[in-house]
Amino acid sequence: MAAKAKIKLEKNFYFGLREHGYSEIDERTMVSYLTARVKTPTLDHVKTWILSDVDLSENFSSCVNRLHHPKETEICCETIK
Repeated sequence: MAAKAKIKLEKNFYFGLREHGYSEIDERTMVSYLTARVKTPTLDHVKTWILSDVDLSENFSSCVNRLHHPKETEICCETIK
């Protein structure tokens, strides 16, 4: 299964839990679970970016977008250096 499809499944899973009344998973926890399950070495720089940015690490949707568009994150990381 492609990485993008896996990320979409993760997103649907966590938001699906919310729809069924399970609200104990907060944004930060969902981000933590998401980044822990991403095993692709080519996305390591994106995972580092997500975990080191306080605002981003608390916004699951933004993290999913970063993982879907790693080239844009790569450009942002190089700009900051």
